[in-house]
Amino acid sequence: MRRICATAAVLALCGGVVFAGAGLAGAKSKKANSNASINVGFESGTGVPFFEGGVSSGKNGCVGGRKVTVLFARNRDKTAFFARATTDSSGYFRVDMKPGMRIGGYFARVKKTSRCKFDDSGEVAWSNNNTTLARAQRWIRRHR
Repeated sequence: MRRICATAAVLALCGGVVFAGAGLAGAKSKKANSNASINVGFESGTGVPFFEGGVSSGKNGCVGGRKVTVLFARNRDKTAFFARATTDSSGYFRVDMKPGMRIGGYFARVKKTSRCKFDDSGEVAWSNNNTTLARAQRWIRRHR
């Protein structure tokens, strides 16, 4: 009789653990989506170029104060760090370009937080002259 009661108790405990585990496995992520974008802008009057972009989300807490990293897209899905910025309250960020930048594609990556998902923007091509800019744009189209 004691064995039957002990076996029943063990089975009840195991069943509870299985159902609790199934409940945790079925839980969905409550993190909000984030959408990063990047473009090239030019100072009015001087024509000095810079990267600018934004982060948008369905949740207001996922827009302002987000850390954005601008990366250079290298071959074979490798990246190189270029610069870092923090978004303002509307999600806007700006990064000044540096002299002697490499020709090619640059993109923005917004980091994940406890409430928000990460995102990578599309690549934007950069070059110092029109001939190499066209070459860089063709390279980006081929390697997406």
